[in-house]
Amino acid sequence: MGKKERKKKSIEKEISFINQKSEPILEILKRIIASGFIKNAKPLSCLLVAPVGAGKTTNLIKLSANKNIMALSDITPYGLTKLLPEIRAKGIKHIIIYDLVEPMSRSRSVVNNLIGFLNSLIEEGIFKIQTGYIEVKEPIKLGLITCTTKSELIDKRRGWLGIGFISRLLPISFDFTSYDVIQILEDLACQKVGDITYEKLKLAEKSIKENNMVFKKLIPYATEMSNPEEKPFRKLEQLKILLMSNALIEGRKEVTERDFEWFKSIVNYINYNLNHL
Repeated sequence: MGKKERKKKSIEKEISFINQKSEPILEILKRIIASGFIKNAKPLSCLLVAPVGAGKTTNLIKLSANKNIMALSDITPYGLTKLLPEIRAKGIKHIIIYDLVEPMSRSRSVVNNLIGFLNSLIEEGIFKIQTGYIEVKEPIKLGLITCTTKSELIDKRRGWLGIGFISRLLPISFDFTSYDVIQILEDLACQKVGDITYEKLKLAEKSIKENNMVFKKLIPYATEMSNPEEKPFRKLEQLKILLMSNALIEGRKEVTERDFEWFKSIVNYINYNLNHL
């Protein structure tokens, strides 16, 4: 191996501290995307919550290059219906909205229409709609991936926690320790953080065999994650699909104990508590 090739390999191995720390979040997001390729399963949707500058958007951009994803900076029901032909033609499984604040900051009437649209889209799917502004002729179901900050999420003036489609989004949150922030600042000062490297996933639609014995172990987690006003049934279904997605990512055809072990390694980040990475 020549000197030039060795240098190139050395650069490729150099991973910034912030990328290393946020790897668990990226791995969860990969499973969210993989859920769109499980036959007879509903694509998972998620809300990524983290402080400003913590890398929420960066992680979403890393995944945005995958062919079955449509990434948008903003969205309206009318705008999305205009994109439906492209969504169908390209086999889009998930839409990414880089910041939930953008589409949710319009007039109340527009926001209400958007909420109703997203409620249907990510739950049972939209089958047929025709109004003065929106027309959907063929059934469509998509997963939604978006992000915001903790302060925006809990802002009582916005009232997001009481909105239907928010409760349908699997919460993924994280923060950095003060030590991590210092290390990240040093990386940035030394210009170790380079261009974004896109994460390309090679996925094909497959059937994943369920495992009831493993799924029963998810019940306490689903119960703990559910709000007092909701039953834990939806959360359990989401977690089951998450384990099936892990099996798909790892190239297996059925859920095993290995998927539950992976779930336990990342479960601390599936909430709104901003646990440290």
